[in-house]
Order: sequence, then structure tokens, then C-alpha cells
Amino acid sequence: MLLWLGALAFPLAQAAIEGLPLIRFYPFEEIGSVSRGARLSFDAFGRIAVAQNGEYLVLNDGLWLQQANGPASATGLQEVKVATDGTAFYGALGSWGRLQPTPAGTLRPESLVPVDCPKWVPTTGFTQILCTEGGVYFAGWNGAVFWERTTGAHRFFETRGLSRLFAFKDKVFVSTHNNGVIELDPARGPVTTADSSSFGGSVVREFAAGSDYALFASTARRLYILRDGRLSRLPGPLGADLPGSVSALQRLPDGNFALAITNRGVFLITPEGPSTPP
Repeated sequence: MLLWLGALAFPLAQAAIEGLPLIRFYPFEEIGSVSRGARLSFDAFGRIAVAQNGEYLVLNDGLWLQQANGPASATGLQEVKVATDGTAFYGALGSWGRLQPTPAGTLRPESLVPVDCPKWVPTTGFTQILCTEGGVYFAGWNGAVFWERTTGAHRFFETRGLSRLFAFKDKVFVSTHNNGVIELDPARGPVTTADSSSFGGSVVREFAAGSDYALFASTARRLYILRDGRLSRLPGPLGADLPGSVSALQRLPDGNFALAITNRGVFLITPEGPSTPP
């Protein structure tokens, strides 16, 4: 099994690969205790990072460095996200918090979990993190937690069958298998059901937002554009059922998107459809 790095654009006919070639290959054994399904992110210094199975590894030139030594590994962390101020937050089984730097250059976990938690919390793996201006959301299959930065208060949202946590137009949502798309509002406390028609009843697997529109992939392997409150399928061949499950969707600095499809590769697309390789 390999983790590859590079920028690819696959033509829809799947006849040949266009774009930049693969530039680096890393066997999982060379990286650390990671396996298929590990997702790439970035640490506070902009280095490529992977969090999985209690490990947090960063790519420093050609060497993978373990950042979560000792107690940090014991948390069983599954996700790490870095906020705009450089603070790293982690999610794990029944746990969430900050990763604080140590003099040795590693990261020490600082749990934010309060003493009294709902019964669903200890059995939930918090594998999704969303950093906002007011605080941080941690989410897993059984629900989501909001931690407010200024007061340290928590808000708990039990939403069974949670698929994806995402933000769009200053609002935070979760998509669930059981109750559709739900808006999370820490100020009002209880969860409020979002306008289901905006998402067409789809269960969101991956979501990426532009300035006034969003692109999302459903668990049914379909791509949708959400713009001005109206939902439509992505134009072009990718608007049909996708040839595989979507493993990642990311908005790029130029406003376009990168879409990773398992066993197919990475597609570069615009809101109008697949981009044309140069």
C-alpha cells in the first residue's frame, strides 16, 4: 500500500493521465502506523500531515516525523486540525482537545472534555473537526460537540448516523443518514432542521464551499452544486453517477475544486464542470 503525493488531472474518458505525474511514493511502513483511508492535512508550519491510529506524522522534506509521542499517542487520536491562529485541535474516541507543543518539539494533548458528558460521548470517535471564529466543532457518528473559545463552555448535539460536518455561509451543518441535514446553533441550544430541499434529501459525504456556492458529493456517488438556494447536478460527465466513492473534496485557492475518487485519481473541476487540462 502506498501514499502518493502529486497533482493529477484525469480526463473523463479514463484513457490516459494528463497533468503532473506522481512525484513521490511512500509505503505505509515508511510513514508509520497508518493504513488505507488515512487523510492528508497540514500542520501549523504548512507541512503535510497524517493523523490516524493514535499517531500524528508530518513530512519534513523526505522524512516522516512522529509528533504525537508518549501521552498524545495514548489518546488514540484520529484527526487533527489547525486553526487560523496556529492552535492544533485533536479528536479521538470519546475525547477532544488541544495539542500543545513541548520543549522536545512534540505535541502534548490537553483534553477539553468536561466531567459531565452525555452517554453517547464515550462511544463516539470524533473524526471530524471544524474550526470557526467562535469555537471548534468536534463530530462523530453519534453527534457533535461545540467548544466555545471565550468561555470554555460546551454544547452537545446528539445526531445519530452523522455523515459529514461542514460550514456554509456562516452556518454550521451536519448531514445525517437518519434525519437529513441539520443546522447546529450553539446559541439556541437544540438542533434545528435545515431546509432539506436545499440539499435534495441527499446524505452529504464530502463538502466544499466557495464564496457564494458549494459543491458536495453524496453517499450515492453524485456531485451537486448548491447556489442561490438552488440545487443542481454538476454539468458534464461528472454530473452522472461517479465511478467510485469520493474520498476527499477540497476547494483550491483559485476558486476551483480538487476531487479525489477512490481507485480513479484526482479530478480538477470548476462549478461549470471538469476543467480542461493545459
